[in-house]
Amino acid sequence: MVFVETTPSYPVTPLKSQHPSLSISRPGEAESRLAPLPSSWRFSFLEHAPRLTAIATSADVALKDKVTDLQDRIQKHIAGKVVFSRQELSEGDYYDKLPLLPLDRQVKAAEIALREVQKYPAGFFEKIGLKTLGIFEACISNTNDGYHEYDSRYGGYRWYGIYNFNQGAVGAYYSDAQLPLTIHHEIFHAVDAHLNGVKGMQYYESDNDPFYRATSGQALYPGLSLPVHILSDLKKVARGAVLRDAVSEYTKKSPDEDQAETARHFMMNIADSLIQAAERPELPGSQRILHVLEQYRTCIKDGPDASWFASVALGKLVSTKEPPEAHQPSSKHPNAAVELGSPDTILRSLFGTITSPNKAFIVRGSAPDAFQPNPTLQSDIRTFATTARNLATIEQQTNGRYAAEADLRELLGMLDAYEGFVTLNYKISRETRGIFQKSREHILDLLPPPSRRELLPRLFNPHYLGKVDRAIHAAHGAKPNVKQIVQNVRSVQPAVVLINRASGFNINADGTIVTNAHVAQELNKAMKVQFPNGTIFDGECTHIDHEIDLAVVRLKNVKEQLPFLRFSKEEAPVGTEIVLIGQPGTYDHWHVSTGKILNYHPHPHVAEDGYPLGGIEHNGWTFWGTSGSPILNLAGLVVGAHNTYDGKRNMRCGVRYHPTISFLKQSKVNFEFGP
Repeated sequence: MVFVETTPSYPVTPLKSQHPSLSISRPGEAESRLAPLPSSWRFSFLEHAPRLTAIATSADVALKDKVTDLQDRIQKHIAGKVVFSRQELSEGDYYDKLPLLPLDRQVKAAEIALREVQKYPAGFFEKIGLKTLGIFEACISNTNDGYHEYDSRYGGYRWYGIYNFNQGAVGAYYSDAQLPLTIHHEIFHAVDAHLNGVKGMQYYESDNDPFYRATSGQALYPGLSLPVHILSDLKKVARGAVLRDAVSEYTKKSPDEDQAETARHFMMNIADSLIQAAERPELPGSQRILHVLEQYRTCIKDGPDASWFASVALGKLVSTKEPPEAHQPSSKHPNAAVELGSPDTILRSLFGTITSPNKAFIVRGSAPDAFQPNPTLQSDIRTFATTARNLATIEQQTNGRYAAEADLRELLGMLDAYEGFVTLNYKISRETRGIFQKSREHILDLLPPPSRRELLPRLFNPHYLGKVDRAIHAAHGAKPNVKQIVQNVRSVQPAVVLINRASGFNINADGTIVTNAHVAQELNKAMKVQFPNGTIFDGECTHIDHEIDLAVVRLKNVKEQLPFLRFSKEEAPVGTEIVLIGQPGTYDHWHVSTGKILNYHPHPHVAEDGYPLGGIEHNGWTFWGTSGSPILNLAGLVVGAHNTYDGKRNMRCGVRYHPTISFLKQSKVNFEFGP
């Protein structure tokens, strides 16, 4: 499509036009109307400007007609509208800026939306009270919650989408792969807010506890019951994707986001998700899928159930009864493994993709812009999982004459080394890091259980220590002792834990965790505690003090010496430089931030969230989930425990040193002071 640029106020270099023998300048925002041109304009093609405007207008009309046709088809099926302007949105709050998509991208967005909404039953939008779904070039907010990047082009922070709990949702179209995920994510928020066709905030929140109990293993959903012939058909179209746990780190922001992210994974991997929910219900990822399926089924009367989604995956209506004749076994020849090639050939093909001729690691492709990851790199990472699946298939087809375990272990080591290379040399997005993790989990799933149990702890978040290096060098890189500071913090980070979707730290080799009272919640409460190397222990709250907001959680069945933190011998003075390690929103596990102790104030006070404010005021970066993080001095010694945020004073707070030491002594737990 050709546009003519309106009056420029600066020199313009002509660009080659799609129209024969013409050059058209487009230095800025394209427009399809003419404006008065200055007398200094010297380009010869101006005499053709009226014709160019006509060409652009004609092309616009054709594109608008196509968009309208797609919108009509969407509305006919789903009884709701997909729109591309703010004026057409249902009433309610959205983002500060919603830049319009060009017409050609509106066509592509509408095509994607039509494909995805056809996965839902007829009239589904109307039944869940969703009148409009807006799609825009970007979703820009003037504020940030700590997870989003600033886009100077729009003067705000880039988000993906929002459901406004009224009758509308919007999503950004950043890429063809991302838009479907955003569509299903926001649709599920509307699903989550309904029960039997009735909308209510109580429905949105009431299922969070059963969701947590299911995913934590306390109250499991039973496995999905599907007829054998349907499972067999699903396996023919499945791609081998397995959701072991949560979809991404972002899911830990809240149970609601966890469910919405699970829903978008499910809608993009329906066959695989149904299979694992039927055959591997014990996985936390399967429990997430089963919960989401229940939400879909009950959000409206006769909501879409497993049979509906099986029909979507298979492209046909399925019967819940077994066919009269037994399912016929595959006629594939027993030696069909030759179609895949030999294991050696398969591995060489992968290594040829990620290494140069001299066997050095390489990264292919590049990111389209500063806000999007490298799609070629992501595809290459996924090749590890494809390679693993092919190796396992050869083992199956040769009846075990080829054993894949050794090569799968080799593949894991190569994947780990490749992630280390990419992390060291490039800025890696959370999305790409998530693909590394999912590829790793996929390979683990194909290993025998003993190998899986052996390797899982060593392969969990293998590069978390690199976060220390980046944070400390950013804050203290000019100091001559920066290497010692890095070493101090690195030595203690293995003792910081993930507990109850928040943070804590271990204070002795036997496993005694310190966290906030509002994290532990109540005395004798059982919870899971995870260390950075992936090891998970059962724990129980043995001591709690809600007034100062501290708790002790004792670990069970500890059979090894655990890493632990030591305490400073005295309270740190105001101005002390500090380091915090925790789980902000549990989005970025073992996140490292730096700051200073700014002040001390009398205790207790109560924050807006109802938690008592600790007496330390500091400016280390924190977010939901950082509660219970140790506040460390640069020697790596504990000088307090972060506990909450004071919105009235825009201040981060932590429990002071002396109340912490007194609480531990009263609890009669062992701990040590540092040098």
